[in-house]
Amino acid sequence: MTESVAKEHATQQVAETLIGGDDLKQVTQKKEDCKNEKESVDYRLLSLVRSQITKIEKGTGGIKKSYDTIKKIESNFKLICELSKNSAVLIDNYDTIRNANKIKRNLKRTSEELTGILEIPEKIENVEILLEQDESMFKIYTELCHLMKFRKQCYILIEKKTDNEEVKVDRFDKPFVFSPEKVKQSPLMIHLKKIKELSDEFLEKLWGQVEDILPLSQDDPTAVIQTMKVIYVEDQIHASLVDELDYKATFQYHLKNFVVSRFQKAKHNAENIHEQLKEVTEVIQDLEKIQTYVEPCVPKVYNITEFFANLYHNQIYLMLSNFKKKQTKLSVDGILSLINWVKKYRETLMKLEIPESNPPLLEDLGFFIKEYVSHMKKNMKQWSLNILKIDNKKCENSDFSKTYSTSTPVDLFISVNTQIETAYKTGGGGFFLFEMACAVAEVLTFFQNKLRGNLSEEKNNQNFDYLCATMNDADKCRESTMNLKDYLLTHLDPLWEKRVFTYDFDDEDDDYNENNENNNKDQEIEEEREIEKENFEIQKQNTRILNLDTVGDGFSELSKNSINRMIKLFYNDLEETFNSLFSEQWYDEESELISTTIIETFRDYLKSMKGGAIFTHLFKKIVNQTIDLFLIQYLTHLMNGQKKLEENTEKIIIEDIERYEEFFFEYLGKKVYSKFEPLRLFAELATSSLTTIIMPLGKIINKYPDFKIELAEAVLAKRIDFDRKSFLQQLETFKQNQKNNSTNPKNENTRTSIFSKLKIQN
Repeated sequence: MTESVAKEHATQQVAETLIGGDDLKQVTQKKEDCKNEKESVDYRLLSLVRSQITKIEKGTGGIKKSYDTIKKIESNFKLICELSKNSAVLIDNYDTIRNANKIKRNLKRTSEELTGILEIPEKIENVEILLEQDESMFKIYTELCHLMKFRKQCYILIEKKTDNEEVKVDRFDKPFVFSPEKVKQSPLMIHLKKIKELSDEFLEKLWGQVEDILPLSQDDPTAVIQTMKVIYVEDQIHASLVDELDYKATFQYHLKNFVVSRFQKAKHNAENIHEQLKEVTEVIQDLEKIQTYVEPCVPKVYNITEFFANLYHNQIYLMLSNFKKKQTKLSVDGILSLINWVKKYRETLMKLEIPESNPPLLEDLGFFIKEYVSHMKKNMKQWSLNILKIDNKKCENSDFSKTYSTSTPVDLFISVNTQIETAYKTGGGGFFLFEMACAVAEVLTFFQNKLRGNLSEEKNNQNFDYLCATMNDADKCRESTMNLKDYLLTHLDPLWEKRVFTYDFDDEDDDYNENNENNNKDQEIEEEREIEKENFEIQKQNTRILNLDTVGDGFSELSKNSINRMIKLFYNDLEETFNSLFSEQWYDEESELISTTIIETFRDYLKSMKGGAIFTHLFKKIVNQTIDLFLIQYLTHLMNGQKKLEENTEKIIIEDIERYEEFFFEYLGKKVYSKFEPLRLFAELATSSLTTIIMPLGKIINKYPDFKIELAEAVLAKRIDFDRKSFLQQLETFKQNQKNNSTNPKNENTRTSIFSKLKIQN
């Protein structure tokens, strides 16, 4: 839009405005708008012009660059043309140029080889100096590797040139004959031979340091590190100091030589097994030094401590095998020292956290353990015989009225416990202790049989003091056996502890039956024991089991046997008096005299034992069995006596019971009343009227289920005031009731009492 056109347009708009009748203010505003529009149009025009100018400038620059490029191409084209002309000449002479380059390379290589050959004497001399000065093995190795490489290359060339007898080579001045003989006599071959000698000397020194690795690691660990560096480089990188040499295997071979020589020296310096084990102990102590000094100097890949441990273990295994072959020459002390030594060796391995290697030592060690245990078992049996022999002599010449015991239990268990302690201290809680415990159990059983044989001799059966002593001794032995069992359960390792048989309930056998309930409890215990023993026999078929409970039961049986023989002495002394019960003499107001005789006899025996050293629980057993003896004799004569029962029978029986209860109260206290209750009830039954007999009969049957109707029938048959027919009817009724009661599954009362021991005489 031109300026004139713009003005005309503006004038026209003003005229239109004035025609429209607008006021002056609107005209002014319109003028301003036109001015602004003009400025906007001017700005757009200016921007458009500037944009076009910029584009023109860029286009001009591109044209200039294109022109310069064209100039360069023209210049380069001229050069290419000149090079093409020159290349044509070179192409025509290509073979000549290639041969020239080959000659240049050959000359360069020949120069290098000649330089190397000229330096050989100097390098050889340098290696000799390093070897003499005991320099770092790796430094010597580095220098020697260059020489060995050069030597190898020389031999390759020589082998190529000496395939034929002689080779003629034309030279500029005169022909040269290349023959093997001349090669051998040349200075080069002398140098190559010297290099081989230096290599051998180096390897000898290297393996010498390997065999001295233990002391060297303590004195000069750097030297060991450098030595191992050589071995590791050859093993991993195969730098080929010597062809086809397995450095790792050779390294291990020399270490084995070191270990073998150590053990051979220990064997050579020892005159007996004790000294040899002492020498070997010093060798085994090397393991700690190896772990402390050698291991940090050796690459971990070699597992040096474990490797040494395996070497030592194999030598120890061979040593045990040699001892095993000549075991007849080993003394008991020697075998014990050997077992103890193996234990300490294992402790050393555990301390160093080194696992025990194969083959296991237990197999050979088990052989020595069994040999030792077998020998000591024979000794212990002989010791037990000597102990019995000495005590038998003492029994013949000594009075046991105060002690009622011998030194047998003490001496016996001192000997066996010493062996148990020795086994534990030597071999720990493992195989040795278990084997020794089994041997001890066998020895104790052997001792029981010998003691049982002595007890059965007639002279001893009549010796009250001897019976008391045997009773006490057997009980002490039983207690010591149970203490031994507890010791084993505490000290045996879990694996071996499982092989010690034990009842699953407390042993109540020491507490003698004090009443009928205890009788029943003992019977239940015996039944449970039988089941346990059956299970034990089944288990024993698969695994060797140690059963000290059976050994303890054997001693308990000996103690019981002694008490039974003692009670038999009481009976023998009172047999005539017992026969006076329920006789004419007894009814003729002499029952008190008879009771007094029996009581005083009991008093003499019991007083002497109570004043002595009889164990309390054993004394209680004797008192209870004494009462049982009296009750059995009293009830037996009541049932089986020839004389009929008289009216005053009940009165006399009650008086007798009171006298006996008063006497035994001193020993049992209030428990004595329950002991005499069967006699009271039976006396009530024997003296009841026919019309009231149901009450005492029912009472005694309910209280003592083992009571038999035949007992009541026997005692009531001695009544002169009863109608036998009516009496039998009453008994038949009770028999039927008892039969029904016995077949009732709800009746589980199986307690036993004194009535089960009574016998009816026809």
